[in-house]
Amino acid sequence: MKLGNYSCLFQGHIAFRDKENAFANLGDNIIALAIDSIYQTIGISTENIIYVNKDDTRKYNGEYIVLPACLNLWDFSLDLRLPMSPKIYPIFISVVANRDVFIDRPDLIEYFKKYEPIGCRDEQTVEIFRKYGIEAYLMGCHTICFPKRKNKPKNGKIFLIDTSEELEKFIPQKIRNKCEYLTHAVPYKEYPVTSEENNRLNEMAKKLLNRYANEAELIVTSRLHAATPCIAMGIPVIVACDNIDFRFGWLDKYIKLYSLEEFSSIDWDPKPVELEQTKEWIIKYIRDSINRTIAQREELFNLSEFYENRNKTIFYQLFRKRLEELLRKFNYNSDFPYVIWGSGQHCYYAYGLISEIFPKAKLTAIVDKYQTGRRLGVEIIKEAELGTVQFKHVFITTAPGKMEAIKKLECIHGHDAHNFYTLIISQQIS
Repeated sequence: MKLGNYSCLFQGHIAFRDKENAFANLGDNIIALAIDSIYQTIGISTENIIYVNKDDTRKYNGEYIVLPACLNLWDFSLDLRLPMSPKIYPIFISVVANRDVFIDRPDLIEYFKKYEPIGCRDEQTVEIFRKYGIEAYLMGCHTICFPKRKNKPKNGKIFLIDTSEELEKFIPQKIRNKCEYLTHAVPYKEYPVTSEENNRLNEMAKKLLNRYANEAELIVTSRLHAATPCIAMGIPVIVACDNIDFRFGWLDKYIKLYSLEEFSSIDWDPKPVELEQTKEWIIKYIRDSINRTIAQREELFNLSEFYENRNKTIFYQLFRKRLEELLRKFNYNSDFPYVIWGSGQHCYYAYGLISEIFPKAKLTAIVDKYQTGRRLGVEIIKEAELGTVQFKHVFITTAPGKMEAIKKLECIHGHDAHNFYTLIISQQIS
């Protein structure tokens, strides 16, 4: 069974429609590279990894995969990412939410409950999940699992990565003489991002990580995903940011975090952090979660894959043809109101196809001579009540009631009645 990782492609965020203002954050690439590193540690070969577009997980339709899913639950990406395709089994790790996402998306409460426990990057996110009874734990970020470097450079450099202008006046002269300024914000060459562009960004991120490992004596940064891999590699790190935000609400377990009012008290000679035990915990959790999921589901995934991989019959071809003929009258984006006549099995077939071909159309009522109550979220009414609801078209799904329905529509529309109904009845020539 295959495992998944994010390829960090993006569909094109609203804020980035102006390519001139579109910058990649190499931290996103580092997050995915950290999963590759963990896979390598636990012995997963590259041919068993499938890379999926981070903003296309709802539509993914490839092989079944188990995906260690590190998600940012931001507004602009939520609808593209969740719920994920049924072909993805997520293991949620290092999840981060900048607000209570469940206020606007209560449907996601039950979704996340299916995949408990949820590993959260920061304390705020843990509290949001627990508020809704979702089992959640604080695990920090898996980017602290990069391997420790073997050697410290003899004449190391001091890298200042996306540091604040306000920090400049507090930097000691001995550090100024050795420092080099770097950034994780890289202009896109292609946007929306192509696979080639994504590969370019991955290579840039890899080169930076190699530079840190081989050259860095000290890292000074405001970037979370510059700090964490460097701490993991055994490099002394100073995190200095004008305004420390909630995303760092776990990293202070290891190092002091300096906000603007504390720049004057920065310890410019920090020591490397020992966190090999923490790495072991995180890697073991990911490995055990993967193995447990595969043990429980691999045979069923394989069986389903076997059946799904076939030359598929196109079902309801007659129904589909009749509905597609209506595209001349109602276009795909039309929100026309309609009625279904007949509450039997064909009612459900019709509703499914109508929703596919006319996704914005609105079902207003179902007409049935014998049934009462509600179906598909609307009232079942009698023929005499048809005048009380709005509709522009009627889909007739009952063979016994077909002539009764047609006569009613002829009373309303006269000789043009045939333009206002469609038959969705099997074995019925019309």
